Amino acid sequence: MVNKKIALIVGAGSGLSASLARKFSSEGMQVALAARDIKKLASLINEIDATAYRCNTSEPNSVRDLFSSVQADIGDPEVVIFNASKRVRGEITEINVDEVRDAILTTCYGGFLVGQEASKIMLKSGHKVVMVDNNHVGQGIGFLEFIGNKNVQIKIGDVVYHTVAEASGPVDALNEALIKAISPVFPEVQNIKLLDFKVRILENNQGTNAIIRVHIESTDSVAIWGTVGASDNIIAAAWEALLDSVEYKIQISQ
Repeated sequence: MVNKKIALIVGAGSGLSASLARKFSSEGMQVALAARDIKKLASLINEIDATAYRCNTSEPNSVRDLFSSVQADIGDPEVVIFNASKRVRGEITEINVDEVRDAILTTCYGGFLVGQEASKIMLKSGHKVVMVDNNHVGQGIGFLEFIGNKNVQIKIGDVVYHTVAEASGPVDALNEALIKAISPVFPEVQNIKLLDFKVRILENNQGTNAIIRVHIESTDSVAIWGTVGASDNIIAAAWEALLDSVEYKIQISQ
């Protein structure tokens, strides 16, 4: 175990974080899982021989104790994933303010605390892999926001268009780059915006060979439509869905 690289997933659950945990384990890494309730992780812990820790991401002492325990038990993590989630839904005039505060503390504040502790370790060791789920942390808040950039090269007829775009995530950046590349020929796509982006992993028991399905919702400020892409590579699946989205817009505009 001492020779294995270590991945720590904070806010572990049965969805995306479980799939990441299986992937890390299949790549030969020792996985540490942290959650408020580790009982729900029992089957995953047994499946990949993970180490589990209780952690309340809204409490600084709990987060510090987590990192201290991981270091003492198995070593310094080289990859840290923050995926803690707590959502509150309701009308703005009726939503419970205490529940909103707890959700912000768990996600936004928790993301900061985990990022801070991870950075202390990684700056010393030279490792720099910290991933934050942008659906939960920093979106509309302004910190720990993941910025993505993508290059797109497309041939339309005999002309090759090459563009680069930056946005608040890799899929949004890919969408922006695609639109910039084809808008000189198809100006009707210029006002396409992403509304939603969802990922579902099919056949979880297939590990790294599992098929990933990406569903995106797009709008031109008039209509809303959805497209789907599938692949064993999340970017390839997203690209397929984005291509179908702009193709649909071009077709309905003609």
